[in-house]
Amino acid sequence: MTAPHAEQIIAGYLARLDAALTGVGRDAGAELRADVTAHIADARAELDGESDADLLNILDRLGEPSALVAEGLAAAGASTAAGVPAGEAGPAGPGSSPAPGSTPTADTTRLLAFAALTVMIAMPLFLPFSILTGGPVILGLLLAHSSKVWRRTELVAAFSLPLLSILIGFLIASAMSRHWAVFFELGMVSFILVPSAIYLILVAGRRGWRAPATV
Repeated sequence: MTAPHAEQIIAGYLARLDAALTGVGRDAGAELRADVTAHIADARAELDGESDADLLNILDRLGEPSALVAEGLAAAGASTAAGVPAGEAGPAGPGSSPAPGSTPTADTTRLLAFAALTVMIAMPLFLPFSILTGGPVILGLLLAHSSKVWRRTELVAAFSLPLLSILIGFLIASAMSRHWAVFFELGMVSFILVPSAIYLILVAGRRGWRAPATV
């Protein structure tokens, strides 16, 4: 559901941003505006029922447009001083790249995400007994978390049942027999991991395989 005054609220914020961008280079200004617009869209997509208050909260957390422009210009100037062309550095808006080493780059983020999904889907198919050690679940969770593509709540939703299945399998092995535990874990984890991977693919695809908005 869209907030009653969503169009006016967002248009007003972007108008203030445009005013703050007066005098800024065309490319840098366009990039910062695109980052802010994408950031707002990502944050709105995560709302479970949008209201005017929600939108105002998103914009409040983004900060004043003039402050965003000042940060972008400062970051671009620092990058140029370090020998990086300003056009390549881009403005440091809400969707811009962080300082080196702070978080994964976009390419690394996608690579880790695809590796996590490959582990979750391929290992149970080609190395089915790896499930008995919890390998596909634990390794998939570690890779997915490292990728920063998914929120913690999304990872909990995806991995809770597979992890619980492994725990139940261990309990069955200790209380009954390892034979039944093997069948339980192979069946449960295999059939749960694939839907979990599909869920993660849908969530990441909706955001364009980018890290979620921090607002």
